[in-house]
Amino acid sequence: MAVTIAVMSMLASGGEVYAVLLTPRTEPGRFTLGATELWFHRHTEWTDGSGESNDDYNLGAFWVKYGFHRRLTVFAEFVVLNGDPHNEGISYRHINLGIGGNVRFVEFEAFDAGLLANYFENFQHDNQATACHSTTRHWAVVLQIGRTFSLGPRHELVGWWGPSYASDDQTLSGAVCANGNKESQNNFGAAAGLDFLFWDHLECFTHVVFARYFQPRVGIGYRF
Repeated sequence: MAVTIAVMSMLASGGEVYAVLLTPRTEPGRFTLGATELWFHRHTEWTDGSGESNDDYNLGAFWVKYGFHRRLTVFAEFVVLNGDPHNEGISYRHINLGIGGNVRFVEFEAFDAGLLANYFENFQHDNQATACHSTTRHWAVVLQIGRTFSLGPRHELVGWWGPSYASDDQTLSGAVCANGNKESQNNFGAAAGLDFLFWDHLECFTHVVFARYFQPRVGIGYRF
């Protein structure tokens, strides 16, 4: 619950709110509500060749996950917030939408394999006269190979790993700021994670994506 309180506090203060949700599938007919925190680090380059940068910040989000079928889980996230914690005095409106799904295509005893795909888009509208708007888009695909471990009658642990592809691009536009597009480099990598389920309801997960840099994340949710 401490993770939930921390994430909600950050969101209430106007934090940036786009994230990559990489959680294992869930049981059919059940949905999960939760919050997650991501530490983001990518190497990006301007498409016009004018330079490069390392983007490094933390993000948070609220999310919902639903099991449509024992082989198909879908998830979504949507938040609208004001403020910018990284630039005091700047007033942004953040509009965030994310969708994704996990398709499990192999099952063998306690092992399974599936393909996870995720897309999100974050639009930052500058409310000031500078009108320096930005749109960030993210695509992620992970081949998840997992194993389920029983931790007791009502507890379980899912460990997963696999190769990944994560691509990010950002478009900047405005009257007085730099206009153009940045794209991430070194997009191929790997991902691994742990997903705990306690008392059949409380879900806690942590995972890391490596694409030149390590990007850890944690999350918590309640499965209904």
